[in-house]
Amino acid sequence: MTRLAQSLKIKIFEDLLKIDLIRVQNNTSMQHYKSFLLLCTLTLALACSCGKDDDNAEPQGEQLPPITTEGANTFGCLVNGEVWLPAGGDSPFVGLFELDVDYNEMNNNIRIQAKREVDENINQTIALLALNADTLGIYTIKSGIRFYDLIKRRDYYIDTLTTRQIEILRLDTENDIVSGTFEFTAIDPDSQDTVRVTEGRFDAHY
Repeated sequence: MTRLAQSLKIKIFEDLLKIDLIRVQNNTSMQHYKSFLLLCTLTLALACSCGKDDDNAEPQGEQLPPITTEGANTFGCLVNGEVWLPAGGDSPFVGLFELDVDYNEMNNNIRIQAKREVDENINQTIALLALNADTLGIYTIKSGIRFYDLIKRRDYYIDTLTTRQIEILRLDTENDIVSGTFEFTAIDPDSQDTVRVTEGRFDAHY
């Protein structure tokens, strides 16, 4: 509850209290008047308490963007169940952008790269590649390194024995928009550590 809403609610209670007190004084005994006053006081205190609880509520954490097909330039997924969003300054001089999407109309290949920067020199990158994606539908993500984790200094390769797909929901070559969803599992061959990428979605101009 916002402070404005809380103040308005208290003001309404005060106005009602004044009106009803007049009625009570005219029509009831002093004992009933005291009981009524106590009830109103408790009700008002409860309203204030609820407002205080709302003010102290913890803010929500990161959330995935909605699945859209409008060219909103959004990207997100769950990595091992945790929200993963692109973040960090774009660095065209070294070829790293928060979100870089390309559709090659010559060979119909879709390439998507998203970067999550932890600090200036450490980041994670998700790289997706689908071949011959010339219409709406489901395509297999090409094998190779698809999750780079410079925090752990590991490269994760697509696990070809699990689901690894991109579903194209919009492919608009006139307005240069490609949108869809994706999921895959990748594994670091050295440590055998895995990352499970689920509920992926992208909607971008290329």
